[in-house]
Amino acid sequence: MVFILLAAICSSLAKKGIYKDLFFQIAAFLLFLVMAIRDESVGTDLPKYLDIVNTIGYSNFSDFLSDSLSFPGYEFGWIIINYIVVIFGSERMLLVTSSAFYIYSFYRLFSRYSTLPFLSLAIFILSCYYFSGMNLLRQYTAIAILLFSLQYVIDRSFGKFIIIVLLATTVHQTAICFSLIYFVYPIKISKKYLLMTVIGSVAIYIFFGNFLFSRALALLNLSKFEKYIINGENGGLTFFFFILTFVLAGSLLTVQERNNPKIKLFYHMMILALVIQSFSLTVAEFARVTQYFFLSFSVYLPCVISTKKQPVTRLFFICCSAILMIIYFILISQNDMNGVIPYKFMQI
Repeated sequence: MVFILLAAICSSLAKKGIYKDLFFQIAAFLLFLVMAIRDESVGTDLPKYLDIVNTIGYSNFSDFLSDSLSFPGYEFGWIIINYIVVIFGSERMLLVTSSAFYIYSFYRLFSRYSTLPFLSLAIFILSCYYFSGMNLLRQYTAIAILLFSLQYVIDRSFGKFIIIVLLATTVHQTAICFSLIYFVYPIKISKKYLLMTVIGSVAIYIFFGNFLFSRALALLNLSKFEKYIINGENGGLTFFFFILTFVLAGSLLTVQERNNPKIKLFYHMMILALVIQSFSLTVAEFARVTQYFFLSFSVYLPCVISTKKQPVTRLFFICCSAILMIIYFILISQNDMNGVIPYKFMQI
């Protein structure tokens, strides 16, 4: 974070655009480097992913085609990626290639869509997407793939959009939920729309929640799945109000600009994150789906701040946002971040 801050200062002082981009590229490369050379013990889920690579290393492709080598619970696309990795290297190659693709995808996102790329990079870290990418390799690789579909939502190119979504789904099946954004995007963002979604999200949690899901499961004779019903545990409620705060703040600060094609896209993604998070307060599995849409926050917030023309006003909102994000990160990091913190470098 300190290096990113220094790079941001140097970039702001640079007179030529090429140097501004260079400092941003250096910052992104540093994030890749830290991610790629992490120890194999960083992340509670990482060992099981490395076990797949090792298992494949002692087999051949014909075993996979004949179904004699199978990995229950893992999608076909992810297994294919592992086979390709084994051809060119070991388990370290999986970490290097997945890190490179993940960081490049977000670097591309911030370069193309963010009005304040360094702030986006800082939010990327403080919102824990960077750290989750070290642990939940499968889902966050799917997220990285989906980032390439965003322009097709704006351009209304459904064919290209759905191809990328289906590709991501072969890596993690929950990625199919991202197709929602294509159908929601044409809706004009108005006061009525915002009011309905915000009130609806709160109502889902307060009035329906456990009652709705319990009754639905009972009607479908699926009561055995009631074990998945929770009560806003694990900071889910805090996260819900975090999203709600920034959705409401954005609606107040971008009255004229919120239907700008880019701002509109990320605004809709934030609203979807809010609605889906309200479901996750009852059924924990929805929390995974929230992550596909909350990634927009790292671009949404800089775009909202940039609508303020006065430099002093922008600086004020940047400082306020930074303080809130640091507090959020401290609260989240206290839960051990799924074994990513404390971080350890690879052993040579």
